[in-house]
Amino acid sequence: MIPLKNRLQIEEMKKAGRITAEAMAAAVEAVREGISTWELDRIVRHRIERNGARPTFLGYGGFPGSACISINDEVIHGIPSRSRILHEGDIVKLDLGAFYHGFTGDMARTVAVGRISDDAARLIRAAKESFEAGVSAFKEGGRIGDIGSFINILVVFTQGGSDIVGMDMFSDADIGRCDADPVRYLPRHELRLARRRQGHPDRYADPAAEPRGFRRTGVPCR
Repeated sequence: MIPLKNRLQIEEMKKAGRITAEAMAAAVEAVREGISTWELDRIVRHRIERNGARPTFLGYGGFPGSACISINDEVIHGIPSRSRILHEGDIVKLDLGAFYHGFTGDMARTVAVGRISDDAARLIRAAKESFEAGVSAFKEGGRIGDIGSFINILVVFTQGGSDIVGMDMFSDADIGRCDADPVRYLPRHELRLARRRQGHPDRYADPAAEPRGFRRTGVPCR
């Protein structure tokens, strides 16, 4: 069950998010050839603690760092290390969180180290566009499964779930690879928006000839 927040709690959540975003900006700025993932982790920890918060990941399940830092084909939750050095052409994923006054901010970003390959650039671009598509599904009265459905339209299928955080690092509002209701349809304007984001022209110049919507597939959400 997703607990409802009052206005004060929402403001505290915003502060946790701002602290997290500030730490992320500092880490992104520091990404360069020759820096170690341990050094990036120290930057993250210092920025979070300077703002009166604590790193959410530090000590979680025994995790030794303040950020999960993964290079290239390392999928997730890379452990910071003095021996892990960034090189030209790498892509590095920064995943971090800040716990502030009972609430957690959590975010991730993939950053290029210098000049990267076309494939790596396409991967980063696709991830950014799918994130923006998911954000566009946030609206009052919407469903959590809408977020995954919007992402599915852009990248055909998702490789894993996404997290919504609040008081805990992982709340009950896990997005996942599922749909809120497998038999619902996306409105026509939402389908057009997704197609434009993919770079596809509108195939249906005549609105009367356009299909009624995009049929969702997948498994029902919790």
